[in-house]
Amino acid sequence: PPRFSIFADKGFIKEDAPVGSSVMTVSAYDEDAGRDGEIRYSIRDGSGIGVFRIDEEKGKVTF
Repeated sequence: PPRFSIFADKGFIKEDAPVGSSVMTVSAYDEDAGRDGEIRYSIRDGSGIGVFRIDEEKGKVTF
């Protein structure tokens, strides 16, 4: 199964940061080979939907 390299459930951003600012980057790995080992990131639920975005390949979270 996929595992997070460093599990972070909180990010921080300044109140006056411009839209598009980076909040955090998450990182996971999967030891499976081929397509079974590919990682895709997404925000699935919670209050961040529509406020935060995540790069599905790189794991960078922005708002």
